[in-house]
This record gives sequence, C-alpha cells and structure tokens, in this order.
Amino acid sequence: MKKRVIIDTMVLICAMRQAAKLPASAKTPPHDKFSLARALLHKLRRNDDLIILPSVVVAEFLVKIPVVNHPKLLTVLSENFYIPAFDLRCTSLAADLMSHGFKVRKTMDDKDKPARDSVKADAMIVATAKVHSADLIYTDDDQLYKMADKCGVITNKVPSQSDDMFDDIDSRRGEL
Repeated sequence: MKKRVIIDTMVLICAMRQAAKLPASAKTPPHDKFSLARALLHKLRRNDDLIILPSVVVAEFLVKIPVVNHPKLLTVLSENFYIPAFDLRCTSLAADLMSHGFKVRKTMDDKDKPARDSVKADAMIVATAKVHSADLIYTDDDQLYKMADKCGVITNKVPSQSDDMFDDIDSRRGEL
C-alpha cells in the first residue's frame, strides 16, 4: 500500500532548486541537502507513494520566485504532486495548533523563538497532514516536529544519505 507523504517547504526548495531558478540572493541550505532532497523524492516516486504538498508549502516556495515564473512552476507542481487546499476541515485544528504554538513561543528565549509566521505556516502544514490522512511529514524543522507530535502525525528528517547511487548501479545491471 502506498504511503501518503507530505514534504515541507525546505525539502521542496532543496529538491526543486534548479527548476525554480531561485535568485542567488535567496537563502538556501548546504548543497548536499539538494541531492538528498531530490533522492528522497525519487525514492517516494519509485515506491509509488502519494507526495502531498500543502498549499501553504507551495505559497512559501513561490515567495522568492519571480511572479512571471509562477504559472509554469504551478503546472509542474500540480502535475507531479497532490496539492490539497487549506480548507474548512483544516481551520479548527490549525487554529488550535497556532494557539498552542504562540503560548509555547512566549516561554522561549528570544534567540530560540520561531517567527510568528513560521508558527502559523507549520500549524497549517500539520493540520493539512492530519485532515488529509498523511502517514508522514518529511521536515528538518524542530518546531514542526513538536506540533505534529501534538496531534499524532509522524515526522521524519530527510535521510542523511541516499541509496540512489546503488539503485542506479543495480538498475544498469538489470537488478532491482
């Protein structure tokens, strides 16, 4: 049975960096994260898992991309991923998660506090995951981990190494 898997914004940015043609000024993670994120997406596709992009992830992804490029990217994303709307079914859970997140935020040292916008986006991603019965969220965001745990959604970090190299060698030999 295929899994229903959500990837968060940074995973999408890493996987789609070249396709998105992000400007040089855009803040990006270390280069090895790019190949690991791409390898993760290839693995999920190979497993025939349903890759879900919450609409808020798509919005965050598009922020640093010139508007003129949005239509083409939206077409590519919608052809390759399931993009559910953030709808009424998600709103109550997201509001509860935001409220809890803001309370936790008040108790944190300033240097450790996530931005309010980050709390909101993470709550919307987790609510989308829960409402759309995602089996798993791939993220490297500690705050999102805690929120997801609060409502029973499983999270994983992007694997720190890829098995794609070995899969590629085996496929050239005719092995799977």
